[in-house]
Amino acid sequence: MNRHHGVKAFIAPKGTLRYKSAQISASKDKIPKTEDSYAISATEIKNNDSSFPSLGRRSAIDKLAEFSIFVAAAPACAQASTKKCSDIETCREIGDVKLLEKMTEDPITSLPNGVKYKILQPPITYGAESNSVVKDGSVVDLIYSVTGGGRYMYSQGFGYENVSFDGKMQKDLGLDSLRIVVGNHNVPLGVEQALIGMRRGERRRVVVPPNVGFSTSDWKPEPTTRRGKVTLAAYKQLIEGRGSTQPPFPAPTFWDVEVLRIKK
Repeated sequence: MNRHHGVKAFIAPKGTLRYKSAQISASKDKIPKTEDSYAISATEIKNNDSSFPSLGRRSAIDKLAEFSIFVAAAPACAQASTKKCSDIETCREIGDVKLLEKMTEDPITSLPNGVKYKILQPPITYGAESNSVVKDGSVVDLIYSVTGGGRYMYSQGFGYENVSFDGKMQKDLGLDSLRIVVGNHNVPLGVEQALIGMRRGERRRVVVPPNVGFSTSDWKPEPTTRRGKVTLAAYKQLIEGRGSTQPPFPAPTFWDVEVLRIKK
């Protein structure tokens, strides 16, 4: 078990950009109310927004995948400006402007294999480990949260799951973490590649395509909860398909990873 500082939570924004009716699910059955992990229901978008008249669930998820990494970190339009929006069009315009500013200040990094990431939290700049950088072969303690197929799947160390501590079941915030060796594929290859260059305390949000996803790590890290196992199995079925009745669909996974310690 590893101690870790608290993670600040906030209510996820809704009504961001063109997806004015999209709702970020935040319930025990869907996704915790934090910026660190999120899910956007494609079905809700289809049912509530006329701009998606011809999109099915899969197409909506595919369309959202290109924008999710931006939208999740973007502020709500009503909070993004001192100017109060009085109608949906004004609200959209304010949100678009603020999103462009956010993208300029905090750009997305794209890797050749289709992996994309952005920095959510800068590294800690003091202490003996502040100069250590993750590289191939590094032993790293980290916490993570993974979303796929349009919903929260599972996590470790972010406070969304329960662990046994002092004889009681408690949220795992600050009580759990995952130790990996970069290059040993303890996590998907796409996640390993996005970890390169990270420092202690840094957090990144990573978009991982299936070709460098779970199949490259033998479907590890494995979930420990029933819900995690069910959602992982559903995601596997989504990307592999079920014969002629359900063709494969290349849905990416979204990872929030934070480095706690770098051993070497």
